[in-house]
Parts: sequence; C-alpha cells; structure tokens
Amino acid sequence: MPFSEHLKLKVKHMAAFRCCRCQAIGVEIHHIAPQASGGSDTLDNAAPLCAKCHSDFGDNPIKQKEIREMRDWWYGQVSVQSRDVDPQFSVLEEKLDALLARQTERSSELEHIKDILQSYFSILIGQINSTNVHAIASAVVNVEKPPFVSGSPCQMSGQPCPGCDIGIMDIDESQCGVACNACGLFIPAAYPSK
Repeated sequence: MPFSEHLKLKVKHMAAFRCCRCQAIGVEIHHIAPQASGGSDTLDNAAPLCAKCHSDFGDNPIKQKEIREMRDWWYGQVSVQSRDVDPQFSVLEEKLDALLARQTERSSELEHIKDILQSYFSILIGQINSTNVHAIASAVVNVEKPPFVSGSPCQMSGQPCPGCDIGIMDIDESQCGVACNACGLFIPAAYPSK
C-alpha cells in the first residue's frame, strides 16, 4: 500500500519540499525499507528524495541507513531554519495537519455514505420484478378517466384528448373549437343554448 496523501504532505513539510540528500526542490516520498521487504507506510519509513536521488539510491539496500541518517539530519536543519524564520511556523503546521486530518476523515465518511446508498439502491432494484411492474402498469391502465367536458374553447382546452388519450386539447381559434396536439382530432365549440 502506498503512503497516504496526508503522510506524504507531512514529510514534504518536514523537509521544506527539498530532497534530504541533495536539497533539490521537488521531492518524491521514498520507502526507506522497501514494501516488498516488509517496509511499512509510516513516517519513520518515509524519506523525501528528489527524482534523481530516488532513482540513484532508492533501490540500494546498502544506502538505507545512510538515507535515514540524512533524512533525520535534514529534518533537524529545516526545523531550526523554520524556527529562525517564523516562530509561529509550528503552530501553522499543526493547524494544517489538523485540517488535512479532518479532510481525510470527511472523505472517509462520504465514501461510507456512498456505500450505504449503493447498497440501498441495489436492494430496491432487486425488489423490482416483472410481477411488480405488471401490477403498476395494470393500475395505471385501469385508472378511470374523467369524462370530456364540452363547452367553449376555453372550457375544453387543457383536457386530455378523448380520441387518443395522449394529447392535450388546445384552442383552435381559426375553426372555433379545440384540436388535439398529438392526433389532431378537432372538436367544435359547443355553446350552451339560451
């Protein structure tokens, strides 16, 4: 398993984003003891190395002790330098670490919620079968339709079409009535007699 993003950032901060061997800017976080040999993904087994030093010394088991010593010495140098520059640096670093920890915790909580929702939807989808779908479709088909109300175009517009049951009746002013917007059925206006 690789180092966590939180741990990588902590190592980079402790090293001022510089290689512990050559102090070049821009680092990769290296496993001092390789994972294949049982090396852990902990702060103690992490070393900030630039790409060149990582390539040149990263896979050399003889250099493990030297890399660890250089890392510890470099962390000490950065710590002294940062205290000289700004006494509040450690306070800021602690606050940043706390923010990163909360962000990691929230990401974990969101993943948990996502898993719960996926399980819930899987259960719901599993409960849908052809019998349920048929029952719902039958209920929809057997819904009693209201009767079509004749009258003025204004009274008839907006009703479902009595011909196709799909369209909606719209006012057709040119012919003084209503026409279905789906099938075109025309129904003339029926004004009440006086």
